[in-house]
Amino acid sequence: MPKKFLPAVIVAVVLTIPLTSCVMPVPEPAPAPAPFSDEGFCRDYATAAVRQAHEAHERFACERGIDNPARWSEDFRVHYNWCRGVAPQLAQSERDIRTHYLNECTHY
Repeated sequence: MPKKFLPAVIVAVVLTIPLTSCVMPVPEPAPAPAPFSDEGFCRDYATAAVRQAHEAHERFACERGIDNPARWSEDFRVHYNWCRGVAPQLAQSERDIRTHYLNECTHY
């Protein structure tokens, strides 16, 4: 069976279609995520965290149940630096965990 070729006119038309019409458009970049916790919030957070850690270490019933050394660190910088890298809701959740633990362990 002989090979059939497209007429030269059709080939020329096909080859003149700009390649840009075949490329998918690039979507706009997603907006930047919400900023992390601000300095003032994190200063308050770290101050409370150090106070809570000190309280836990002072009470034998609380100290023996500490399972997360970073959570219960008495180093302000540990808490402040961590807070600056997370959303305020997560920092508040961590503070609530410490508060709940201290309320529980002081009743033993």
